[in-house]
Amino acid sequence: MAYRSPPGPEILSSRLSSDATRRRTRRVGPGRAAYAALLDAASTGAGLLDDVGIALVGEAVAAWDSSPPPLAWDELPDRDRRPGARLAVLATVVPYRITDEDAAAWLKPPFTDQCLVHLTAYGAFAAIDRIESARPLPALMERP
Repeated sequence: MAYRSPPGPEILSSRLSSDATRRRTRRVGPGRAAYAALLDAASTGAGLLDDVGIALVGEAVAAWDSSPPPLAWDELPDRDRRPGARLAVLATVVPYRITDEDAAAWLKPPFTDQCLVHLTAYGAFAAIDRIESARPLPALMERP
């Protein structure tokens, strides 16, 4: 697999090593364990993109206002030139628009199904991180 080191905190709020994840999991229970596992997968998935791909995901997340983009979305990375960035952006903003063609364009050797899971986890966590950082804690604690 062609992994590289994950990006810094500008995309992901924090990173946990596998050892740190195991230690925290024992202390805080299944909710934190799930979050830590997603964070680990997301950090690994970021390593599948080059700097330009990471920047494209970061720009899409920063510009996202939580509404679905138009079907003819000019800012979406091209499937042929940037298939990994396209998958990560789609997983971030509109995961229901990921097509078999999008996955097939990126899923070529040396990439595997496991890489695809890591890459889409990176996109999903970028959305979680964006939402989490955009809402003040008191608003999250209120009940409708």
